[in-house]
Amino acid sequence: MRKEAIQKASLEAANVPLKTAKAALEVLVLSIQAARSGNANAISDAATASALAHAAIVGAGGNVRINLMGITDLKLTKPILKGLSEIEQKAAALDLEIRSVVKERANLTLW
Repeated sequence: MRKEAIQKASLEAANVPLKTAKAALEVLVLSIQAARSGNANAISDAATASALAHAAIVGAGGNVRINLMGITDLKLTKPILKGLSEIEQKAAALDLEIRSVVKERANLTLW
């Protein structure tokens, strides 16, 4: 009974940073929109927002994984890890996209 309670709490704890990663992915998408269509003089602000959102996804991913480490039921962990992996893959692609947009619109290489 104690083990089940710990696993349930760990699962709930993993879902909090997963929600953070999802929200950060939305920020990443918005930052690219801002970089594409916003004022070119503020493009570095959009790039900064993108970098911070990507960092939030990386940090949240670590938190998800550490919270899932003690859960032995793969039926519970697999969907969460799959969702996290999808977020991370999208973030990686969007990171490349923002770099391209910043280079294209402002001829800047920020990182």
